[in-house]
Amino acid sequence: MRTSMLSLCAVMSVAGSAFGATVFNPSFEFGVPVMGGPLTTDWRWDGHNFVTAENGITPASGNQMLKFIDTSGGGSGPGVVSDIFQIVDLTAAADQAIISTGFGSLSIGAVFNRVPGPVPSPVDTRFDINVRSHTSYANAQALAASGLASNTLISDGNLNSWEALTTTLALPIGTQYITIHLAAVENVVNDSGPPEFQGHYADDVRLTLTPAPGAIGLAGLGGLFVARRRRNN
Repeated sequence: MRTSMLSLCAVMSVAGSAFGATVFNPSFEFGVPVMGGPLTTDWRWDGHNFVTAENGITPASGNQMLKFIDTSGGGSGPGVVSDIFQIVDLTAAADQAIISTGFGSLSIGAVFNRVPGPVPSPVDTRFDINVRSHTSYANAQALAASGLASNTLISDGNLNSWEALTTTLALPIGTQYITIHLAAVENVVNDSGPPEFQGHYADDVRLTLTPAPGAIGLAGLGGLFVARRRRNN
């Protein structure tokens, strides 16, 4: 029984520890937006900005929010998605202690808002959130993923309503980094010229790394099984 209790306590200790994984600039409060690659541990890629309240929309957290602008880093074009990425480091010992069990899961969440339409043309309504796992920093930069989880929001256009969107990925053993991927999608009209997005925003990005549901119970059951076998022998 002592063995089972030690196993259970070990997993509970890991689950309650302060993890190394953090989102950099989660509410877009500082820094200069970066268009294009390579991907790094800050926000970057397609046309975007960090803005204060505008178009009747107030940031959900802090004084600024992410504004999606274009579907490329060089301005408007034929693309249909404005992609914003960030690499997150999971190499800290506390993070790896969970990942190495094979029970680790990681949830990414953010809130989204947009202007109602038409202003003057129809307004796109779709936002996406994605998380990818990677076995190295180079793979993260190349978006060569060992796992992927995604979720989609068709937003309501209520200026006073920030809508939450989350997705959860069961982390494969060997995960060293993940990429957060926020997106605004031209699902109504594919504008090839400005403005591609008339007022589409994200804010308050959150990350949670935990053992998968049942992992603590499984650890306890495994220890009890070992203890029972010893008694029977």
